[in-house]
Amino acid sequence: NHDQVGNRMMGDRLTTLVGFETLKLSAAAALLSPYVPMLFMGEEYAEEKPFQYFVSHTDPDLVEAVRQGRKQEFAYFQKEGLETPDPQSEKTLADSSLSWDWQEGRHLTMFRFYKMLIKLRKTHPALQKKGRKYCQFSADGYGIISMRRHDDAQNILYMLMNFGNESADYTLNEDQSLTFSLLVDSASEEWQGPGSELSSVYQGNQSLTVQPKAVVILAAEKS
Repeated sequence: NHDQVGNRMMGDRLTTLVGFETLKLSAAAALLSPYVPMLFMGEEYAEEKPFQYFVSHTDPDLVEAVRQGRKQEFAYFQKEGLETPDPQSEKTLADSSLSWDWQEGRHLTMFRFYKMLIKLRKTHPALQKKGRKYCQFSADGYGIISMRRHDDAQNILYMLMNFGNESADYTLNEDQSLTFSLLVDSASEEWQGPGSELSSVYQGNQSLTVQPKAVVILAAEKS
């Protein structure tokens, strides 16, 4: 939200701090968590412009106090050659205005990715239960954090998040009679990733490989 973006010294967004694969991974981690996600304007299409702290005060003394306050707050960072943007400057406001001219490329792909995740969050039965007993997380020590969510009808959804820099294997720990369908692989060409080698279905005891900085979502639904 604005506290993580606008209150940074330069107002830089996650879009400019990490790669595209990590950006998709972060979006899935936020949107499919069992909590209420907070999205900041422009995040849904990977806005690259900063959102810097700006004001429009009429009292000259207040303006100067805000300027000095921002400089003092970020004095340590200024030693690295950065200068705090003037919060009263119209340029600071203009530099922070959203881009509305994107029609294709990664911005459009990210917008589609967010829409897909929101639809999944709203419609998949395994994501409708909010109690703690319906959600389990685990980390295997090799970069993958897994989230398993389910409901009382044994609809099950796995989200496998590989935060590591190398591919990692994960074994589903479910009954082998269960069939899991691949819903999402952020590494696939559909999402402008490096390419996916995953199958469309997996049995409950099978292993699969998650690409670095990728998220894979599988689900088993009761007919």
